[in-house]
Amino acid sequence: MSHLLKFRKGWQSEHLARYILSKFSFISEPANISDDLGSDFFCTIFSISQKIYLLPQNSFAIQIKSNKRKINISNKFHYLSGIEIPYYVGVINRGKGTLTIYSGESIPHFFSKYGIPGFQSSSGAGYIELVEKIDEQGYYHKTGDDYFISFPKILELSINFDYEKDSSKIDGFINNVSTLQKNISSKKSYEYIFESTNNNQVNIYAGSGSSEVFRMNFWKRLCEAFYNVEWLVENRGEDLKNEFIIYEETYLKLKELHDYIPNYLDKMYKEVKERLNY
Repeated sequence: MSHLLKFRKGWQSEHLARYILSKFSFISEPANISDDLGSDFFCTIFSISQKIYLLPQNSFAIQIKSNKRKINISNKFHYLSGIEIPYYVGVINRGKGTLTIYSGESIPHFFSKYGIPGFQSSSGAGYIELVEKIDEQGYYHKTGDDYFISFPKILELSINFDYEKDSSKIDGFINNVSTLQKNISSKKSYEYIFESTNNNQVNIYAGSGSSEVFRMNFWKRLCEAFYNVEWLVENRGEDLKNEFIIYEETYLKLKELHDYIPNYLDKMYKEVKERLNY
C-alpha cells in the first residue's frame, strides 16, 4: 500500500523533535492518534546529578509542526483552557536539523480575558500565531470574529545540542516553564495575577471570573498577614505593632461593611491579637 508524502514528512519531523527533546527530558506521548487532543509529547525536564543520575523536574506539553503557519485551535479551546501543565509549540526544520520552541505563556492571559470564546459567525475561528516576541499587540488580540493567541520564540536547539556539556543553553526555557506553571496554578486557584516571563512585572485581570473571588482571596491574604506578623515577632523579635494595627483596622472596617467574614479570618485575628498582646 502506498504512503502519503506529507504524512511521512510529519512522521520524520516528530521523530527528529523526539530525539532533540530526549536530550533534556523524559518523553511520553498519546498511545494513538485518537488520544491526541493537541499535544504530541508530554515531557519532564531532568537535571543530571553527579554525572550519573537523571532527576525529574518540571513537565510540559508540546505540539510539533513543520512550519510557522498559524495554527487553527477552534476545536482546542476547552483543551487549552483546562491543561494544567505549560504548553508549547515546536517547529522542526529538517534541513537544518533544528527545533524551535514557542512559549504558550499567553494561554492563562487569553482565557482570563475571554473565557472559552463562542463564535458569532460561521467564519469565526481561533488561532495560535508563532512570533519572535510579544509585540504591541500583546499576548492576544481579536480581529472581527477571529481570536489570536501569540506564542513567542523561547528556544532553538540543534540536533548536535549536548545537554551535559551545555545545560545553561536551556536555563531560560526552564525558567519559562517554571513561571508558566505558577501562572497556571494561579488561574486554577482563581487568582488572576500572573508573573511575566521576562521581567518583574505582573499582569492582573478583573472581570466576571475575578469579581467572584477577589474578596475571598483578599481575606486569605489578610489572614496570612496576621499569621506572619506573629511569626516575625516571636521568631525574630521584630516590633510590628504599627503594621499589625494597619491590618487590624482593615479587618475591622471590612467586618463593619460585610455581613460575612470567614471564620478562619476571625479566628486568626483574635488568636494573634491575644498572643501578641497588641
